[in-house]
Amino acid sequence: MIGDDIRAVLEQPNGILMFNGTPLGEAAHDIERHFDIRIRLMSPALEKRLVTASFAGERLEVVLTTVCRVTETSCSWHGDTLSMAP
Repeated sequence: MIGDDIRAVLEQPNGILMFNGTPLGEAAHDIERHFDIRIRLMSPALEKRLVTASFAGERLEVVLTTVCRVTETSCSWHGDTLSMAP
């Protein structure tokens, strides 16, 4: 699929992360791979919340703050895992 090919190019380290109506479950997986972190969605319903945002070389903190805000989730660190709750 062409979209998958473009995503592979955009997800390079220090590259671009782009979400356009992307389900949070998928966006969380992309962020995990991009920054080598773990994200835990505390409710299955969160997986379907949509993320529309783009990031070009931003720090992890900026990406997470933005994603938590646009998905209206409460985000907190527990050890090396970010938990996202409704």
